[in-house]
Amino acid sequence: MGKTIAQLGDDLAVRYLQEHGYYILERNREGKSGEIDIVARLGNAYHFFQVKTKSVESLKEVSSFEKYLPEQKQGHVETALDAYVRTHNIEKWQLDVVAVFIDIKDKKARVEIIKNRAVDN
Repeated sequence: MGKTIAQLGDDLAVRYLQEHGYYILERNREGKSGEIDIVARLGNAYHFFQVKTKSVESLKEVSSFEKYLPEQKQGHVETALDAYVRTHNIEKWQLDVVAVFIDIKDKKARVEIIKNRAVDN
C-alpha cells in the first residue's frame, strides 16, 4: 500500500530540512494535548515544525504559500510545545510551518519554510 499525501509531505519536509542544515530529533511527537510534527535543531536553536501538505493540479498555480495555509490551531500545538520545552530545558526555540505542495501527476513538489516566531527564555 502506498503512502498517503500527508505521509509523503512529512517525508519531503524532513528531507528538505536536512538539506538545509537542520538535524531532525523527532517526528510526530505525541503529547497529552497535541502533536508536534517535527522537532529539529539548527545551531543552538530548537525548531518545532507543523507540516501542511496540499495536493495541487500544478505547481504553477501555487503563487503564495500563506494563502493556502489555514490559521494554525495553535492552542493544542503550543500546549504540547510548552511541555516539551519545559521537560527538555530548552531556552531558544521557534515554531514554524513547512508548506509542502505536491503535484502527483508530474511527480514534483514544492517545499518552503514559513517562519512564525522565535522565543528566547
